[in-house]
Amino acid sequence: IGRLPRLSEHPAVGDEQVIVSGEEQMAAGDEQVAADSDEQMTAASLGQVVTLNTQQNAIPVALLAPLVPGMAALNDAATFTGVVTWHAAAASIAGTLSGRLDGVDLAGALPQNSPHILAGMAAVELTDCRWQGEQFQRLAGALTTTDAAVNGSLLIAARLYLGSDIDEAFKNLQAAAVRVNAKQPATAEDVAAAAAIHKLDHLACRFTLDAASLAIQPHVPTDSTLPALALAANDDKTILFCRPLAEALKLPPVAWLQFIASPPGPCWIPVTPATLETARRLPMPQ
Repeated sequence: IGRLPRLSEHPAVGDEQVIVSGEEQMAAGDEQVAADSDEQMTAASLGQVVTLNTQQNAIPVALLAPLVPGMAALNDAATFTGVVTWHAAAASIAGTLSGRLDGVDLAGALPQNSPHILAGMAAVELTDCRWQGEQFQRLAGALTTTDAAVNGSLLIAARLYLGSDIDEAFKNLQAAAVRVNAKQPATAEDVAAAAAIHKLDHLACRFTLDAASLAIQPHVPTDSTLPALALAANDDKTILFCRPLAEALKLPPVAWLQFIASPPGPCWIPVTPATLETARRLPMPQ
């Protein structure tokens, strides 16, 4: 195990910090990293602080799947570059993570029973990820992709559950969202609008999810000609806008689960193993 400068200058009293260098571990092969993962958890259970540093070499997220909540849901080709720290806390392991996920298949963001379609590969920058046991306490970062596809159902759900505005050019989606919100029966046009596929060359946002709220904010490149609040667009035509920040902060955490799992219709969440597993990992008020 390589010894690097401590990332934390103030470990808990009585804790011993162990730093694992991703560069050295990758040089020894993926099998060595996987073997050391078990050692990390054993060390943490003994009161040590264990840090995995892969800032110099990306590793497959599959190596983190047993140790970081939610990683098992990502595709095998996804990689992680950054820093993960584990430490013992009462009866469970707590952890923090910061870094970059590359090659993330967006389809993995939706539970298997979701009525929505979300396709494409994305990069996710995680600036503040914390968990206790199997439950996240906070997720903050940014998602970016320049080649994605979604169905109208997802766009309607974004309007209903995230409060995102649909551009006026897409009147069929707007009308479908209005009827759903008013609890009116869906028309044939609504069904067609929900099924239609929309290509996107811009799908990006900054996000913060904790026990108090969910905030989705715009993440538009500085050299882009898109409006400042653009969330999803294609050919410089915005389809979906983020809410202003003051309003975005009012979203409850459960809005994320409603967005990814609920079909257009009355506000309900299908009770299935997939949605229950997602709900189990969401931040909850203490």
